[in-house]
Amino acid sequence: DNTVVLVTKLGIQALVRVAEGDPGCTAEGHALLWAILRGKKAFVLEEGIEWRSFSAQMPKALHAQYTACEQKLSGYGIKIIREAEIGTALSGKASPQIAPAPVQSVFPVAVNKGAKQVITELELSQRCPASKGKGQTLVIGSADILTPLARDYITAMAITVTKST
Repeated sequence: DNTVVLVTKLGIQALVRVAEGDPGCTAEGHALLWAILRGKKAFVLEEGIEWRSFSAQMPKALHAQYTACEQKLSGYGIKIIREAEIGTALSGKASPQIAPAPVQSVFPVAVNKGAKQVITELELSQRCPASKGKGQTLVIGSADILTPLARDYITAMAITVTKST
């Protein structure tokens, strides 16, 4: 079984509880503890770690406590990765490059169809930038996976997604 757990949003409660070996009441906490106990690969998206959005304002002691919780997770084998690293982390090798398709009135973006890949918000924002306006088109492979943040970007930018065969 090659099950991999990827947590894209990790609340403060879940972080602290899992660091203590308790899944708490969140789905994320349960998923991480499940992965730890079964020796499965587990990743947490750095941009989705809730406490980090408050780190500039919080007391140093609290910052140190949350940092220590993250270090405990790392000690359990959970890797904290950036969104741009998801494809590499899940596949163990670099993700295929995304390249623009032929010129049209609204530039569609074609994604390498040869292999399944994880498409992140960062990749979408680079290939379908806000400066080109809403209503762009994105062509992806039939097995490709869009991260939750990528789906949010697609909705916000009114991007049309079509899957190639």
